[in-house]
Amino acid sequence: MQAGVSIPGARAVGTKRPRATEVHQRWQVDAVSQQQLADGTTACWLTASDEASRALLEGSVFPLCQF
Repeated sequence: MQAGVSIPGARAVGTKRPRATEVHQRWQVDAVSQQQLADGTTACWLTASDEASRALLEGSVFPLCQF
């Protein structure tokens, strides 16, 4: 772990890391890209949640960006 960020490393196949047991021990960030909404528009969103409490820490929805 460096600066509070977990850096993925080599793990034996089939092994799982233990789930967080304390609030703010580990956060999860999830992204959804190019999701079509009911009105036909396309959007993306990003959420950050606490693994132990499953509380939503932040959520952002934004239009699809064309690069």
